Amino acid sequence: MGDVTATNLGSIKANYISTFKVEATSTVPDAKMKYFLTSGELPPGLVLSINGEIIGTVRQFSSGNSGGLTFFEDNLTFDGDTTSIDRVFTFTITARDRYGFSAVPKTFSISVIVEGSTLYSNLYVQPSLQSTQRDAFKTFISDPNIFNPASVYRETDSTFGVQKKLRMLIYAGIERKTIDHYVSATASNHKRKKYRLGEIKTAVAKYPGTHDIAYEVVYINVIDPMDDGSGKVPKTILTPEGQKLLINHTQIEVNDDSTKLNVGGSSYTIFLQNNEAISTQAIGEDLQIYARAGRLFLDVINGTLSVTLVDGSTVLNVGTVSINNADPFRFRPKNGVIKVDTNLILTNTLHNNLKYLSNTSNMRNTIKGIGNTASEFLPLWMRTAQEGTIQQLGYITAIPLCYCKTGTSQTIASAVKNSSFDFSQLNFEIDRYIVDNTTGNDTEQYVLFPDYDYNI
Repeated sequence: MGDVTATNLGSIKANYISTFKVEATSTVPDAKMKYFLTSGELPPGLVLSINGEIIGTVRQFSSGNSGGLTFFEDNLTFDGDTTSIDRVFTFTITARDRYGFSAVPKTFSISVIVEGSTLYSNLYVQPSLQSTQRDAFKTFISDPNIFNPASVYRETDSTFGVQKKLRMLIYAGIERKTIDHYVSATASNHKRKKYRLGEIKTAVAKYPGTHDIAYEVVYINVIDPMDDGSGKVPKTILTPEGQKLLINHTQIEVNDDSTKLNVGGSSYTIFLQNNEAISTQAIGEDLQIYARAGRLFLDVINGTLSVTLVDGSTVLNVGTVSINNADPFRFRPKNGVIKVDTNLILTNTLHNNLKYLSNTSNMRNTIKGIGNTASEFLPLWMRTAQEGTIQQLGYITAIPLCYCKTGTSQTIASAVKNSSFDFSQLNFEIDRYIVDNTTGNDTEQYVLFPDYDYNI
């Protein structure tokens, strides 16, 4: 058995996705190799898959029970984020053939580069499909006759491989902030919108500074009807006449459902001797009934109805009572209400005829205002000049379907086009961002788009 991969696997920046892989060969014909970490440690956040791929993102800071590269006090800063810290991780991987005839250990190293202490987030959109659409897409994307496993790049890596979700990147590498910053950014130029799914395309990703292809990708071109892709669509327009702005709009209304009776109180159902049921309303624990002979006071004790007559005498065990606790007050939010702290409407504006265009380019520009941007977080294939061009592909509205090994994307794209799957059946309508992490929270969070009248 022999090894193919060099001892020094190279370097990677903290918080970036790994594409490292180790590979060995065997003298046994058609022997599929398995790889095991037998000593040492990988950089935090990275794991070794059984097929030799080193998967994950290098974690700079610890989170919960997961360790990180470094631990800093809150008041510690790098000199203008210009300081770099390098760390080398050494580990041994043993490769075995599937028959277990031989095993070869080899020691490798990965250098991790830490540049400053700023962390970054990525923002995506994803539709909430109906169950029939989800099932249809799941059947399609799981078909090995279309997505040949032998052609899939890093099949066991959720970042690559076959993509099980219809997820589109909107912004990559924005400075990580608390969730309220992302909520504020959606106040303008964001509204529930629908995209059209276009043709199937392919692209290549080349290692920076080389012509070596790291992987290829098959994706759906996504069309924003309100965006021409030039980035020159205006952020705002003036309509001929808008609705008059008022100061007495409410954000929350009490009434939510006209069928909800006894809102805010309790109802009593009284069962009479002839089994007739009478339902009435009460406040607190007392129930008042007015009869021809005078007013009666009723007490409910353990479901038993006791009646106190006007002469002061009490009649016990008149009947049983069923108490139904009513729904509490339910409030209906009105997202279109303009608040006094907004900077999107001027105080001398009489009508809301200033409209903010909610296209993808404008959405990105508002997100850009949250903080600094690290361009290296843009996927490698979007940072690669495609064949016949000298400019990077850059941000495009696209849904990756499959990341492929070199030279296989055209075959998979043809299989997708020749399949019977109809992409027009998928309703790609979005109303929120998926933020992969925020300050203090490393899990995905949702930011719902508001329904302001001035966003169109």
